[in-house]
Formats: sequence, structure tokens, C-alpha cells
Amino acid sequence: MYGEDGIAGESIEDVSIDLLKAGDKDLENECLFPHKGASEAQDRKLSEAVDDEVFQSLDLDTVQLRAIQAEFRGIQSDRESLRNDIMRTTCDDQIHLPINASRLITNAKSQFKIKPNSKSNLKPEYVTSALSQLLNSLNVIPGAKSKNN
Repeated sequence: MYGEDGIAGESIEDVSIDLLKAGDKDLENECLFPHKGASEAQDRKLSEAVDDEVFQSLDLDTVQLRAIQAEFRGIQSDRESLRNDIMRTTCDDQIHLPINASRLITNAKSQFKIKPNSKSNLKPEYVTSALSQLLNSLNVIPGAKSKNN
């Protein structure tokens, strides 16, 4: 172990952060959850991504729509923080991390047998709620208590 940060130097990887260089349109296309009824094209895209039960339940009420929009604004804010604060001194989109998030996602998809282009049975309100709970439980600084402790 090097220093007191708990990170082993021999396990550090260069990881590309796609969010850093994403333009506004790219970000919308990748991260903004389309709401049902906005257009025929969006409804078709949604019906291809979620199962019928979820699609039928997507008549988003105001609370659900606000939660989805807040999540997207959070992603936009994270991108701006990356650009203006965290990575402002470099033109590179690479960062040295002890984990490779893309590999974690790929391995989870494999472990849970999630096929490409398969329909999801997850409702947006469940995803935003579970993500919020996960982020609140993360312990970034060793020895510090999470928000839930």
C-alpha cells in the first residue's frame, strides 16, 4: 500500500471518461430518458427498450418526470464538474483509477445474463431511487461515515 489512501499503486488503470467529452446532444441521446407520448419516434424507441408492463406504466406523473429530469441535470452537473474542476488542467479524457467501471458493468451484464438489446423490466422511479440510495451509502474516504451512518 502506498500512502494512506488505501489504493495499491500496482493496480491503477488508465480509464477513459466518455462523459467528459460528450456534447449536449450526445449527452441527451445517451442519458436523457425519453418520456412516453413526446413523439412517435420516442415511443417506438421506448417500447424497444422496456417490456410491455413498464411501457404501459410510463404515463409519467409529475413526480416521476421531475425525478428523471433531476437525474439528468445531475449528470450534466457532474460533466461540468469534471470539465471545470476535477480535470481542468488536462486535455485528456483519461484518469488513473483503482477500478475500471466499464469492465464492472460488462462483468455484471455477463454475470446476470443481460443480453444486448434485451428489454428492461426496471421502472424509472425504481432506478432513480436505487441509484440515490447507492450514492448515499458510498464511503469515499476510508474511515469516514457514509450519509446513512
